[in-house]
Amino acid sequence: MWSDADDDLFEDFADTVPLAPDGEEQNSNGVLDSNSVGRSSQMRELPSDTQRRDRVVVHYDHDDGEVIAPSNEFETILSLEDIEVRSDENYKKYVYIGNITSDALVAKLETKMSDQRYKEELLFAFEEALKVQGNLVIYLEPSHSSCGIQESIIRVLLLCRSSQVKTFELLMNQLQILQKEGQNKSSICHLCIAQIRFIDRIYYSHTLFCSIFERDIQHWSPEIRNALILSIPEVITDVSVQIGAVKELQSLLLSDVETDPVGCKLAVISALSLLNSEPEASKKMQERVLNSLSAFDLELLPSLIELFLRRLNGSTKDAFCDLLGQLSTHLHVDQLSLSRRGKLYDEIVGEIFGKITQFVVLGGECRWREVYKFFKSGGLSEKHGAIEIVSQESIIAPNSGSSRELGSFDVILSIALLSLRTCPPSVANAIKLTFAQTNEDIEDLSRLFGNALKLKRFCELNVSSIISIAQHCLWSTKQNAQQFGAKLFKELFLSLPKRRELVLKTMLSHAVYSEGESEAVLNQFTLLIDENAEAVEPFSEVISEYFFILHRMTTDNVKRFFRAVFRLYAKRPSLATEKNNLNAMIPILLRSADNVQPIFGVLASLVKLESTLLLEGPSTREEEVRESMHQLDEIRTSYPHVKPFFYSELASILSDCLGCSKCQAMNEWLTVFIEEFRSDFFTDRYEATRELEGERYICTESNYG
Repeated sequence: MWSDADDDLFEDFADTVPLAPDGEEQNSNGVLDSNSVGRSSQMRELPSDTQRRDRVVVHYDHDDGEVIAPSNEFETILSLEDIEVRSDENYKKYVYIGNITSDALVAKLETKMSDQRYKEELLFAFEEALKVQGNLVIYLEPSHSSCGIQESIIRVLLLCRSSQVKTFELLMNQLQILQKEGQNKSSICHLCIAQIRFIDRIYYSHTLFCSIFERDIQHWSPEIRNALILSIPEVITDVSVQIGAVKELQSLLLSDVETDPVGCKLAVISALSLLNSEPEASKKMQERVLNSLSAFDLELLPSLIELFLRRLNGSTKDAFCDLLGQLSTHLHVDQLSLSRRGKLYDEIVGEIFGKITQFVVLGGECRWREVYKFFKSGGLSEKHGAIEIVSQESIIAPNSGSSRELGSFDVILSIALLSLRTCPPSVANAIKLTFAQTNEDIEDLSRLFGNALKLKRFCELNVSSIISIAQHCLWSTKQNAQQFGAKLFKELFLSLPKRRELVLKTMLSHAVYSEGESEAVLNQFTLLIDENAEAVEPFSEVISEYFFILHRMTTDNVKRFFRAVFRLYAKRPSLATEKNNLNAMIPILLRSADNVQPIFGVLASLVKLESTLLLEGPSTREEEVRESMHQLDEIRTSYPHVKPFFYSELASILSDCLGCSKCQAMNEWLTVFIEEFRSDFFTDRYEATRELEGERYICTESNYG
């Protein structure tokens, strides 16, 4: 369909070849083109306007449908306006509006309906015609004209100011009737809803609002109900009326919907995000929804969180911080479930926190400032628009009066925020201190992070954030925080098979730092081997590297390290080569001229004995114990400078092995060892004169006898 404006576009393409004096075209050499002579003579016979249209317009005025006589009063009235009902070759009926467009028809009918009598007759006849469902389908289908496909006749009446309200009312009545007839009418229902989408001008929003919400759309079929709800922002364009629509939709959001509740509420949330609302009403709605958040399906939360973020009042101080606090209190991610199949739990949770982090990033410094305030870990100062920690003490000593109970929301949000490149160092420290300085029980924290670690995909993408939290806890001066950090490393290793090497390397790197973090890490490393030695086995080379930096550990931690390694070798026979290498290292350590390395050799020998005694079942146990005993005998006889340390540690090892199964080799060795120990440390100094009852104190002339 072309207009005069479109024709003007082609004027720039007018032929630039000069015309002959008589109006005929010449070629580039100024000679008349023989082919143009006939063509130019034909063009002189046509009007100039047709000369342009002849080349660019496709004519549609070839409709050859069979005209059908009007079947009702409405069609009779339309026929007076040159509007006909026709039938194509497949006997399908359609409306033919003649040589005009639907826009022109709207203007024409609007003028006609300025006559009140004409308007009443037309709309009454239209209402009567709709009682026949076959007519409804004809009027819903696009109309035809010489200009091509046009709007349906119902759409034309909706676009007319005089008939918009009545037509909309009749359309809603038809939807109500079709709902009672079952699912086989869903295609017609969709056609009805399509008529009210993208209307150029809404004249009476309040009347249309009443027409929608006076019906019990909650019990309509899910597909049609949801489509109608989604169209509400396009129908109700008056801001004052939208406030009422928001209240109605909020009630629907909080009500129990029997059929497809998730789909219905997703449609409601989508409609609410496009409607205007008063700030105070939005705040009350937010509080009501958050208080009942546990009743919502997990699939709804990404859209719901996005709605909350959109409706935040920028003029209200700390509005975002308050929202985070409410979500922390009410959003128990680990307690929510999915009612429909489709998206994965992990995927939806990632989407929820993706909405929040995106909002923070796009909000810039003011958003980060509110995040900082939410975690409450010290003071803020503003310098050149940047967020800075006031002092180092504020990092070490958090505000004790601002402590709060942590939840799954806090944990997952912390992980997500720490993964952002734009996260300011001050905010990162505040987040980490939330866990490093918390008074929460270790088991409670482990449970919270355990729930987060169930989100495999989310944690794999953000593993560096979790590692940084664990490290910060290990660096804490609080013993329970160190224990939690080490335990978090262990759980992270077990939960993320693809990231195990990175996790284990980082975890063991803390074994050579302060005594507290080294002890915590090595204890958890030993538990890790006890629980799942098979998972640790592929990383034996990573573990072996620490044999060469034992001097950076304390004696107790070297003992813990050897205990973990020997347990691993005992549980995994496939590591026999690594075990033999360690056994070969023990004599080298004992013969070292260094003052410390012989001590490490003694510890390795004793821990090797301990691991063998505690391991029950293998047939080689007696033989391995005899081998260890022989090595211990060599230490006692050949290395006297480590004897005191040997005896003190032997007592500790034997105490740890109480309750293990009987070992014949150990009994034999201990019998000999005890006799030798007595002979070495005790001397027989018996003298008869030292006895209290010696002969010189006995009276030979006793009266008793």
